[in-house]
Amino acid sequence: MSRYQSLPFLASALFPRVLAGPGQNLDAICKSTEGTYGCEEYFKIPYGSEPITTCFDTSPCGVQILTNNRNICDLIGDAMGNDDFVSGYTAYCREAPRAIKEVKTERAVWVDGKLKGAKWIALATANSAEEEFANRGFKYGNTKSTVLSSQLANKDGWVVQKAAEINTKSYFDLVERLSKCGADGCGGEKLDSVMEWFLEWIPKGTEIKNGQMSKMLADWEKTFATPYKNRIMAIKNAATTVQTRVKTVSTKVDSIKKSICQKNACSGKTASTYLNNGRSLSRLRELSSLTITVSAALKAVKDLNNIIAAASSADEKRKFIYYNFLGNIQAAYNLDAQYLIPNNLADLLDDGRFDTLRGIMHGYGTVTSEISMYANDIKRNLIPLILLTKHESRSRDVLKKINAQLTQNWKNNAELSKTAASRKVRDGFIQIQGHLKKELQGSLTTLINAIDAFDNDFLKFPLRGNKMVVEWGAAPYDRWYNLEFKYPCRKEVTKTFTEAGFSKDHTWPVFSPCTFTTQKVDMPKGWIPYIKYRFVKP
Repeated sequence: MSRYQSLPFLASALFPRVLAGPGQNLDAICKSTEGTYGCEEYFKIPYGSEPITTCFDTSPCGVQILTNNRNICDLIGDAMGNDDFVSGYTAYCREAPRAIKEVKTERAVWVDGKLKGAKWIALATANSAEEEFANRGFKYGNTKSTVLSSQLANKDGWVVQKAAEINTKSYFDLVERLSKCGADGCGGEKLDSVMEWFLEWIPKGTEIKNGQMSKMLADWEKTFATPYKNRIMAIKNAATTVQTRVKTVSTKVDSIKKSICQKNACSGKTASTYLNNGRSLSRLRELSSLTITVSAALKAVKDLNNIIAAASSADEKRKFIYYNFLGNIQAAYNLDAQYLIPNNLADLLDDGRFDTLRGIMHGYGTVTSEISMYANDIKRNLIPLILLTKHESRSRDVLKKINAQLTQNWKNNAELSKTAASRKVRDGFIQIQGHLKKELQGSLTTLINAIDAFDNDFLKFPLRGNKMVVEWGAAPYDRWYNLEFKYPCRKEVTKTFTEAGFSKDHTWPVFSPCTFTTQKVDMPKGWIPYIKYRFVKP
């Protein structure tokens, strides 16, 4: 009888250890270890031989090979020194090969994020593989940071707000629901199922609901609600005060003229030039302000009366913008997810806007679909507010005309100091200056300051000089797992056993440790839905 010393010694003697799997052929590795899943495969492993003596007429009559019936899992465990390959067999030889196959045959799902008509089985495969890979502790890699920095960074004026990411599990869940929407459409319970997915997804997008754009639009609403209202009312009140006071001043000036201009007292060139619309005298060139008369100055003030109407028009547009546009935007942002989901989801599926994950932001309804429209509507309705600010330069010019009347030093005017009548005229002129200074100089300054304050605030509103560009979609990034593991190299060993002149061959598998070096197993792309905006010159 012949026996082997030990099975481990036999394995190491026949098949020395190697560091890398030859050929890196995953299919071949899995083929050579079939039966590991469930430990269903058994092999007869020889440990010796003996002659056959239970013969009919001649003894001995052959060779009896002595074997143990060994399970493949035990053989692999003995060879590897642990059960890592056996416990990870599902990941290595079921999930990984299926994933590698699917990425080649189902690129529409794996790469393009297909929704309408997507084969859910491909995503079921991916989802199962990812769970298994994660459980096995496979190294995970992705290009997310690269995509964030290159495509979704706040640069070139863009402000980017991100929604909740779409991973394989959530993608699979959505496609599975959509797959129930067949040729007969997507209504009733089928549509409800799809909408439930959005009910779970939307609240996770905190940047969309609470991010910079949301805060900016909320600030716009607050600004149009109160600060602009107060600024415009300040202009209207100041303009009304100016018109009230110019009427008072005009009445007083007329009264003074009647009082001082008796018996041709105002027929002198200096007096008539100051009071009326005459030209400056060559002999009074030093009195340059005489080129602008009191009458012309008062008329210029009265001509500012259209500012009141301009302020009223601006305030009407302010309210129109506030209630019809900014109010609607905030109403959309404040909606619960169940009301935000577009009620035309079936139409989106039919017209191609929802064919891939790039259109997933349609799920935010009016937040994405109407912001650009509202921004354009706001800009188109700003004209009355812009025109109101243009009255600042007009008002400043009028103030210059009033100030010009205050530069005359009538008290020391030689021509008007000669007689009692001329001195009465002089004193009347001084009274007129007093009324101009008291009633109009300050009120015009207040009006100018009110317009200037509104103009400065309004310059901060980005739509005054720019248009808002809004874009949205979903940016994909690559995802993969690095497949690297120790596996049992298999070699079929054949040995001839001889006893008493008889020989017999026996073949059995011998396993030895090998290393499967790193191979990327691509997973479905990850998707980062986003909405972004910036302001550009029209």
